[in-house]
Amino acid sequence: MKPLKLVMQNFGPYAKQSLDFTKLADTDIFLISGRTGCGKTTIFDALTFALYGEGISDDRKPESLRSDFADDRTPTQVDLEFEHQDLIYHVMRQPKQTLAKKRGSGQKVYESTGRLEIFQADTKIAEINKLKDISIKIESVLQLSRKQFVQIVLLPQGDFRRFLMADSKDKEGVLRQIFKTGLYQRWSEVLNNQLKEQKNQQQQWQTAITSELAKVTWNQPPENLTDLNPQQQLKLLKEQQTIAHQTLATLETQQQQLEQQYQQQQTSYHDAQKQNQRWQDLKAQQQRLSDLIGQSEAMKQKQQLIAQLKWAQSQQSDYRHYQELQTAMTTKQEQLQQLTQTITTTEQQQSQLQQEQQQLTAQKPLQDQRLQEQPLLKNQRPAFAQVEQLQTKLIKSQNALTASQQQVDALHQQQQQLQQEQAALTQAVAELPTIVEQLHQVQQDQSQLLNLQQQADKLQTAQQKNQKLTNQITQAQKNLVTAKDQVAALEASYQQLHNQWLESQIANLVAQLEPGTPCPICGSIEHPQPATINTVQAVSNEQVKSAEEKLRTQTAKQSELESALKEKQQQLTQATTQWQQDLTDLKQKLTQYQLITVIPEQLIDIITNLQAALDQQQNQLTNLQTQRTQLTAQNQQLDQIQQQLKTLEPIVETSVTQLQQQQTEYQKLQVQLADAKQQLPADYPNLQALDKYLQQLQQAIKDYETAVQTNTQKLQQTEQQLAAAKASQDHIQQDYQQTNTQLQQVQAQLTQALQAQLQTSDWQILVQLLEQLPQLPQYEQQLNTYQQELLQVQTKAEELQKIIGNQQPVDLTAAKDQLQQAEQQLQTARQTYNQERDQINLNDAHLQAVEQSLQQIAGQQADINELQLLVETVNGRGEAKLGLERYVLRAQLVEILQVANEHLQQLSSGRYFLTLHKEIGAFQKNTGLEIDVYDDNVGQKRSVHTLSGGESFIAALSLALALGEVIQNESGGIKIDTLFIDEGFGSLDQDSLATALAALQNIESSSRMIGIISHVTLLQERIPYQIKVTTQGQGKSTAQIIAPA
Repeated sequence: MKPLKLVMQNFGPYAKQSLDFTKLADTDIFLISGRTGCGKTTIFDALTFALYGEGISDDRKPESLRSDFADDRTPTQVDLEFEHQDLIYHVMRQPKQTLAKKRGSGQKVYESTGRLEIFQADTKIAEINKLKDISIKIESVLQLSRKQFVQIVLLPQGDFRRFLMADSKDKEGVLRQIFKTGLYQRWSEVLNNQLKEQKNQQQQWQTAITSELAKVTWNQPPENLTDLNPQQQLKLLKEQQTIAHQTLATLETQQQQLEQQYQQQQTSYHDAQKQNQRWQDLKAQQQRLSDLIGQSEAMKQKQQLIAQLKWAQSQQSDYRHYQELQTAMTTKQEQLQQLTQTITTTEQQQSQLQQEQQQLTAQKPLQDQRLQEQPLLKNQRPAFAQVEQLQTKLIKSQNALTASQQQVDALHQQQQQLQQEQAALTQAVAELPTIVEQLHQVQQDQSQLLNLQQQADKLQTAQQKNQKLTNQITQAQKNLVTAKDQVAALEASYQQLHNQWLESQIANLVAQLEPGTPCPICGSIEHPQPATINTVQAVSNEQVKSAEEKLRTQTAKQSELESALKEKQQQLTQATTQWQQDLTDLKQKLTQYQLITVIPEQLIDIITNLQAALDQQQNQLTNLQTQRTQLTAQNQQLDQIQQQLKTLEPIVETSVTQLQQQQTEYQKLQVQLADAKQQLPADYPNLQALDKYLQQLQQAIKDYETAVQTNTQKLQQTEQQLAAAKASQDHIQQDYQQTNTQLQQVQAQLTQALQAQLQTSDWQILVQLLEQLPQLPQYEQQLNTYQQELLQVQTKAEELQKIIGNQQPVDLTAAKDQLQQAEQQLQTARQTYNQERDQINLNDAHLQAVEQSLQQIAGQQADINELQLLVETVNGRGEAKLGLERYVLRAQLVEILQVANEHLQQLSSGRYFLTLHKEIGAFQKNTGLEIDVYDDNVGQKRSVHTLSGGESFIAALSLALALGEVIQNESGGIKIDTLFIDEGFGSLDQDSLATALAALQNIESSSRMIGIISHVTLLQERIPYQIKVTTQGQGKSTAQIIAPA
């Protein structure tokens, strides 16, 4: 989603503001700058409202986004144009707001409205006007809800810094809202309910025992069965089942005897089948043997190839050794080149360090001068300290003197103010009688205006009724015109149907004419020229009558409309005459009372002027009542002021005396300070200047000593590196020569072996054989399979021939009949056995169910204990202090940290790496989601709480970017082209700020445009592309896009 243009009207601090984002298309990062509270974040509020009908915050309703300075005739409206997947979307929204009525006076609450237009190129392809459908379409297009959009597009940097430092409990609350893991809390409730249900299970099992015993089928039920308890019935059931199993065993023996007889018959039948099958198998083996003998020549050639491949396999290790030696030669050549370059670079570094050493030696006299000057200047500090003490006393004396002077001035001012108030109150009280008289006159005028306003309201109501009647007349006239058109159409349709009906009747008569038959029309028996009728559509008499009935009905409706129209026109004439008379009467009264200077002609203007006069009278009445109340109170204030003046006089005299004493003390301290300053050296005006110079001197001494030490160490390291590189060069050169010798030896051996085996020196033949080595096991397997199969077929054919001997195939019909008879007897025995067994099994099932219920009752407590343990585990009350929900969120946090570390590695130049804290905390609230940071400079992990302000900023920024990417991936990988970062850069120094901006450009330049919302001045200097927000006063602001020329 890429915003193109945003227009805000009466939205927040913006009266009428348009922002063209296409002017920022040439940059990856832009700044939304301005003072705190000027409306920077409101721009993102407008984006969110245009897309989803709500702002970025849940606790602020859309109607509250309307500007406080907006008048009631200009609506609040936001228009947004954005591009997404090659389509242009234009969305307009207005929140619920109170505006002036479009007709008449007063205000009206207008509900929210909106419109979404979709364009492909310059062609509109869709338009949606229902708010619900707009929101559904936007979410479908972006694949994001409002909350997800705010979380991804607006990164509140301060919130993520608090998230970074928060404990596991607070992190869990934030991540729960993002990843919707409240389900796991509900799981805990479900498990608790299951634990409660276990307590009711025991009674259910007892009921199940009684139910199962009632289902038992008794062979000989005892007479007192209903009087026996479950344990006694269970004992009887076991005894019955023992006897039944014995009976079943007898039936099983009988069945086994029949099965033996059946098996004997079946064996004889199968032996005959086998005899016939052997004849068939013998013929198949003889055919297969013939086929295998035909493949013998191909197998001989494959055997020769196998021998060559085995020879090549014996040479494979030497060939591989040859290839390894070639690779080693290439590697050592590259190493020698690198070492040569390293030696050259190291020698250049050594030369530079030696030159630096000479420069440091030349600076040695200046260092000695600094060491001599340092102790002399330290001895001057006590004199400066004495001057500072006198200056401190002088400042305190001056502050006391100033405070006393201010107190005296305040007392004089208070005395003067009370005297002025006394005079003003005396003059004001004299106006009270005049105010009371004016108040009475205004109340009379207001009463007359209210009566006239009621009369004007009645006239307006009558006028609205007349207008409504006029609209009805207009509509009735339209209806009448429509009715006339319908009558004309029906009449034409009727005439057409009637004519068609006549033509069809004529056609029928013509068809009935025959020579010598009288014509039904003229009676002639000759028909020289019968009428020629074209083919016409058949029309029935019913169709004609139906059309005639419709015409008659519509004509009657037309007459009714004409009568109703005349009646309404008469009503309007009467009502208009009466309204005009009432209006004239109202104007006469207005002229008589002289409450309005100019009397308008139009009623709406009269109503407006009456309301304005009433408002003016109300304001005047309120002012007069306020004045009367104030004057009454001022009488009481007058006595209080006179008493305050008497009390104030002795206080003023005491304060003046104290002021004179403090002036004398201040002059004395000034003289002492001047004497002490004359004893100080002239080069340093104060102790801070001396200390500053001493600090600079000490730093210069330390810098020189550090430079000397560093230079010496680097020279030593360079010499060691140079010696090591040259030694490595000699060693590798020797290895290279030895490897070359081995390579030539191996090459000669392989050539000799090739000539001896294959009578050629062409290595390509060896290479081809080596390439076929993976197929050697397959060739061997094929040859072995062939030989084995040949032997098996020969052996099998001989065995079958010996078994068959002189035997001939057998007729199986008689043997099959005997087998079927034995099978029928066996089936009868099995059926009897199965019926008895099923009954026993059913009773056994009831018996087992009763015994299982008893076992479940006995083991119920163990199940409860296991469920209790599960509840504690899900809630995180175990030793690990890690609940199920936090365990799931921990996995999500690991994914976020993986993405965050990709950004943090760039932002911190590879120094920092965020990891989860694996140790268990002292409490559950600080276990599971704690974050550590690995510092590569010190090679160990530490808490994120140890990060400085700038370090915590880049870590939090990495988290913010990562969270947005993770949410996008979980939302279907939707692409957002613009990102906003809200504040957070104020804690960075200049270097950190430059690093953060460079890293952001490097991270995001290929995918997104970033808008930084901040008031930091340094950002305004670093980022050329800006949306600059400026306050105009009275709660208004304007925004301007600034881009380089």
